[in-house]
Amino acid sequence: EIPNIQHQNWLDKDKLRDFLEEFLIENIRQTPAVLNESGKAIPPKESKIPIANTPEGVLSLWDLLVEWQEDGDIWPRRDEAAGWCDAVRSWAGLSNCDALDFSEVVDGEELARDVNDVSHDSAATTTTHRVSLLEGNLKEGVSAINWLDQLIGFLLANELSEVVRKCRIVPSQRGFLRTFQNLRRDEGIDENLKGVAESLDWYLRGELRDTRLNSLLDEDETDGWNNDYVVGELIRRLQDRADKNPDTNFAEASVRLFTWIVERKSWELLRGFPVFGRRIDPDRPLTVVYLPRNEQADDRPLAPVKAWAADLRPFADLFLPSRILADAFFEALPKLDVWEQIAGQNVVRQEILISNSVNFRKFYPDQLLLRGEADAHSTSAPVPVTDIWHRADIIERVRDSQARARLFWRFLTEWLSPKDLESLEIKQAQCQCGEEHRYYSAAWIEPLRDSAWVRLGTDARVAATARSLASLLRDSDAWNPKALEESSPGGKLLAAIGVSRLELVRELVAGDDDVRSAVDNAFIGMLATSRGDVKRLDQAHQYLKDLEADPNLPQVVAEHLARQRQVHQNQSLGATVEDLVKQSLEGEGFTVRNTGVGSDFRIEYDDVTELELAKSGKTWLVEVKATRSHEVRMTPAQAKEAADKGDGFLLCVVPVVEPTNLELDAVRGNMRFVQNIGPRMKKLCSNLENFNKLRSDITAGVSQGVQLEVDGGNARFSVKSPVWENEGFSLAELPDRLMRRR
Repeated sequence: EIPNIQHQNWLDKDKLRDFLEEFLIENIRQTPAVLNESGKAIPPKESKIPIANTPEGVLSLWDLLVEWQEDGDIWPRRDEAAGWCDAVRSWAGLSNCDALDFSEVVDGEELARDVNDVSHDSAATTTTHRVSLLEGNLKEGVSAINWLDQLIGFLLANELSEVVRKCRIVPSQRGFLRTFQNLRRDEGIDENLKGVAESLDWYLRGELRDTRLNSLLDEDETDGWNNDYVVGELIRRLQDRADKNPDTNFAEASVRLFTWIVERKSWELLRGFPVFGRRIDPDRPLTVVYLPRNEQADDRPLAPVKAWAADLRPFADLFLPSRILADAFFEALPKLDVWEQIAGQNVVRQEILISNSVNFRKFYPDQLLLRGEADAHSTSAPVPVTDIWHRADIIERVRDSQARARLFWRFLTEWLSPKDLESLEIKQAQCQCGEEHRYYSAAWIEPLRDSAWVRLGTDARVAATARSLASLLRDSDAWNPKALEESSPGGKLLAAIGVSRLELVRELVAGDDDVRSAVDNAFIGMLATSRGDVKRLDQAHQYLKDLEADPNLPQVVAEHLARQRQVHQNQSLGATVEDLVKQSLEGEGFTVRNTGVGSDFRIEYDDVTELELAKSGKTWLVEVKATRSHEVRMTPAQAKEAADKGDGFLLCVVPVVEPTNLELDAVRGNMRFVQNIGPRMKKLCSNLENFNKLRSDITAGVSQGVQLEVDGGNARFSVKSPVWENEGFSLAELPDRLMRRR
């Protein structure tokens, strides 16, 4: 240190000052007198001496400088830094200059200017200062943010706050260096909001101070920004983007900000919020939709399709895509209960059936009676009605596409009619004309009856009639016969729109005039055959339904009818045999009684009837069989009874050539009685008794023209034709043979 020159009357202070500057101060500056941390002495002129207002400030600046990347160790030892600062100040006092005029002196402002210079990106098109460039001028391992925080703290503590305001040394959250007044304090802004801002080209992080800076926490000269401010600004920017350029960045920002608001249940922020509709074609531009500003507004968009009820989703194509929130909103909020909350706040709509009260004018089914004066008719008071949300848009879309028209019919019969079934019941209301008229409270009935919504071919659009609906639905999965039953919702729908179910089904199954004529003839035949018996018509209908479930049903029915015919033939033949036997025997004193057995039909043989004969205390049992082959078959029970009764059992065989033409003389002449059939059965019956024990050993042997047959575990006794042809006797011989054998 060099003390100031004291005033003396005899002393020329200027000459002494010049002398000391030239021969003392300059020599000191060039003398290796500054010891660095390594113990090496270097001239002050070649060193860097930190200067500050206080010793503490010098030490703080020294700490910053030693982490600054410079060639060589040019800083004085830390414990001598304050001393060298005082020495330089003494030189300046002697030289009547500022200490900063000495080249070896460094203060906080100069260091800040150096930071400003080294962080400048010369390749940038605009003035840009990057934290990353500063890092290259700091020693390895030194955090640029922490170092800058220390620098700013030093400047503020040493009355250099103006340097903070004019030098680009304050880091933003985007990694740029800006002046203090150009950055805002981050008061806990959500990171998601910052991401949304970047989607809208608002680089919010570039306007916010790095939150790791502790030195500026008490600085209140700039206003801080919080979530409320940022959300409001984002909505404003989003609305501006929606009006000017609704691009993919707009879509991303809209979804992310919508999600953020919903998750915090800040419903008021969604009033007038810009969203976008469902996009079927990715090449088409986005359609911006503004959520209603008033929570009471009805014109709010539908929730995304996946947020609908599962049974409504298949019909999404009926609704304008622009009126349905895009799928991206559901992907961001994929929980149904969340969408129920959103709908509950009247932000979006999940239901498409709407209710209202209006003065009703379309009095279907009475409307035709009021034609010509319909404008004079209206309910005297508002009545409750139901309608479909944006019905006119749906009808217009349906008119433009046959596929959508078919889908619309499915929607009407499978979804809408069941959901709004009560509105398809005819009601009555007082009219302004003073009378009561009938009406359907479903307002959506009117366009189905009055507008040409049925799309046929490429250009044709016609009203709904039996023929037009049949042309639309034929050969498509949109036609469900069950949906057209009278009591079904579909049946009630047809009645409401004035289409006959009978005519519609007729048109559906008959595609041209020839087929239609054949169907009419068949139906007329059914009506005539049934003689108006609804029960029989229902049975025919049930048969057709069963036929659809079982294609083999005609064969089953044919077999059943064949069995019934055979039963009738057996009964007729049995009655004929009974009459013939009675005529032949009752005159001889016999009693003939029908036992009531024998009407069953078998494929292999015919059980015709069973008769009991009695005379003089004696009885005979006659088993009557009809055959068209060379054998008849008896059941095990019949064979055992024959064996047990012996001569008291007769087998009557009636050969039949044509079962449909059984003439009396032919039956009388051909029938034969066999009285000794019982003894022939004894041996085979014995075999049958042992059947369960000797199942594998029994052979189907023949005993005097009678054979035991086993098929699939079932036993039958077959009587061959020689038995009755050679040993049988005629009806005329029957009385004598019965009495003689006894």
